[in-house]
Amino acid sequence: MTTSQRPLAGKVAAITGGGAGNGRASAVRLGREGARIFISDINAPSLEDALAELKSGGIEAAGGVFDASEAGDARRFFGAVVSRYGRLDVFVNNAGGLRAQPFLEVTEQTWDWTMDLNLKGAFFYMQEAAKVMIDQAHEPPGRSDPHPNPPPERGRGSSASPPLLTGRGSDASLLTEIRRERRG
Repeated sequence: MTTSQRPLAGKVAAITGGGAGNGRASAVRLGREGARIFISDINAPSLEDALAELKSGGIEAAGGVFDASEAGDARRFFGAVVSRYGRLDVFVNNAGGLRAQPFLEVTEQTWDWTMDLNLKGAFFYMQEAAKVMIDQAHEPPGRSDPHPNPPPERGRGSSASPPLLTGRGSDASLLTEIRRERRG
C-alpha cells in the first residue's frame, strides 16, 4: 500500500471499546489506513485478542484496560496514549453498552451503570481528548504538526451547561455545543 493509500500514516488513533465489535473494526480500519493504534477495553482477554489481530496484520498497536464509565480512567487513558505515541490525532469514542430491561423493570443500578458508561464516560473521554488535541495545537513547530488556525483558549465559549445539554438533549446537541465553543 502506498502512502497515498495510507492517508493516516504518521497519525495516532485512540479507540475506546476496541476489544470487540465496532471498536475493534475501527481499530483495524484506521490501522490499515496507516494510523498507529491505541485501544482500550474493560475486558482484558478481548483487548489482548484485538491487539494480537492488529499486530499480526502489521499494524502498530498498543492498549490497556480502562473503564469507560470512570472520568479518572479518561485522564489515564489519554495519558497512556500520549506517553506511548507522543500525540493524538483521531479519537473514536466507541465504548458503550446496555442492559436490556423492560421500562417498568429498570433498576436504579441499571440506570446508573447505563448513564455512567454511555453519557458520563463518553463526555469525559471527549473532554480529555479535546484537551490533548488543543494542547498539541499550541506546541512549537517541529514538536507536532503545525495547526493553521490555533483554537481558542480553554474555558472560553458558551455559558450553557454541557451537563444540562446532555441531560435534556441528544448527543447531536452536545456535539453542536462543543463545536460552537471550539469556534469561540
